[in-house]
Amino acid sequence: MLTAGFDWNDLGTWGSLYEQLPKNEQENVLINSNQIIEINSSKNIVRTSKNKLVVLEGLKNYIIIETDDELVIVSKEKEQDIKLIRKAAIEKFGKQFE
Repeated sequence: MLTAGFDWNDLGTWGSLYEQLPKNEQENVLINSNQIIEINSSKNIVRTSKNKLVVLEGLKNYIIIETDDELVIVSKEKEQDIKLIRKAAIEKFGKQFE
């Protein structure tokens, strides 16, 4: 057995992913795009389809997730509610949102 010293983060949440990824000058993280206009916006994590232009105005500490059939915008403070929101969407609109 050898002693090892290293940090661990299981990346199980958007917040933990935000902490690990490189941030731009406004402390925003972009996944799949590098084209952004930020006006009074910082500390957000944005996941979009590839090469999409992202425009943020007045957002701080948000999680913004775009998929083919969903757009989710949630305050980082409410990150744990994403599972409940997803469940509500499935119950209301069907299993295609699983």
